[in-house]
Amino acid sequence: MADILIIDDDTDILIHAETVLAKAGHTVRTAVDGISAIQLFREIKPDLVITDIFMPTKSGLSLIPELRIHNPDIRIIALSGGMDGVGMAGFILESAKKAGALLTHEKPVSKEALLGLVQEALSISL
Repeated sequence: MADILIIDDDTDILIHAETVLAKAGHTVRTAVDGISAIQLFREIKPDLVITDIFMPTKSGLSLIPELRIHNPDIRIIALSGGMDGVGMAGFILESAKKAGALLTHEKPVSKEALLGLVQEALSISL
């Protein structure tokens, strides 16, 4: 099982993802913003990071390249929701891939989709 860091400013999403992944046997730690996430990332050296895109103080789009500086091989899944406008979700998630996310998904993310994303991210050879 993997050591996973989840970063999201929405505590309901954090609790849901933490519960789902912990029940699947993963070790899960959480952060509510990008700044605290960097500190925790350096301490725990996770196998996988799941991050929101839109957060106060440091967005996921600025966080992703910073994580890659500390660990170029880190697996990152970027999630985003609440985007208005046709095509905006695709544009934002594509920007996350260009920033260094391995996989992306729109929120909300079902239990099954979350588990599938984690399994896929962990199975990709880097």
